[in-house]
Amino acid sequence: MHNYSATFACYNKVDYTQKCIESLQASNFDMSKLVVVDNNSADNTWEYLQTIPDIHTIRNTENMGCGVAWNQGILHLQTEWTVVMNNDILVSHNWIENLIDHAIKNNLKVASPAYIEGELGYDLQQTTDALSKKMNGHVRHGYANAICLLVHNSVWREVGYFRATPKLLGFEDTIFFFDLMKAGIPHACIANSWIHHFGSVTVKHMNEQHRAQGNKGNVGRRDNHRFLDQSWFMRKWRKQRRKALIESQRKQELATFDSTVHAVRKNGDMHWF
Repeated sequence: MHNYSATFACYNKVDYTQKCIESLQASNFDMSKLVVVDNNSADNTWEYLQTIPDIHTIRNTENMGCGVAWNQGILHLQTEWTVVMNNDILVSHNWIENLIDHAIKNNLKVASPAYIEGELGYDLQQTTDALSKKMNGHVRHGYANAICLLVHNSVWREVGYFRATPKLLGFEDTIFFFDLMKAGIPHACIANSWIHHFGSVTVKHMNEQHRAQGNKGNVGRRDNHRFLDQSWFMRKWRKQRRKALIESQRKQELATFDSTVHAVRKNGDMHWF
């Protein structure tokens, strides 16, 4: 039995939060292990959350951004494994068990499930069951995303938590992944666990609200040389190297499985990345 918890931040967009929670319930996820942080939503998000049995809820008095809210959720239930995720995702059956099992099997400290994003309009469970079976045991090393991120508690001790600077406007995950790279912490995307992602709806909405309140600049983009301790040339070089690695992995996955760990569904078709 794994010792785990999961957390997500939400800000308005209650319909996505409801879909996410319903998918967690349908996947037999233990809802007592979920922490939802409401960044002072103006819709009925908070009222809806109070109707869900067993979950843990935190309500901020203002929109604190992603980094602060993620850290609040992580620290509320301090478990061996923590999933930090968006509220605009749907999970498949056994996603969390498969994610943790294969992270342990591959000696990973950070892992993401494979994902399909964009339009729904397909049978999530049937599709992901088939993909898990076809790609059984496959991991894409050096590739993970903040849409849904499994983190071992040793990582918090080694590299720290997310940067709690609201004006970062979504740059928190970039800094975190950079810290993982510097520390040499193994991370990967796991093809035995799948989710659907609608498209960072809440994260974008939180950032838009910050800008509407006068935070027009993005601290992360303006000062990334300071946050990442890299020159422009080094950032560019690392980005190009990472893109080349991902493209190489993508081609290998397509050749082996006729699919990859990341799909975008558009106009009824799957496009593999």
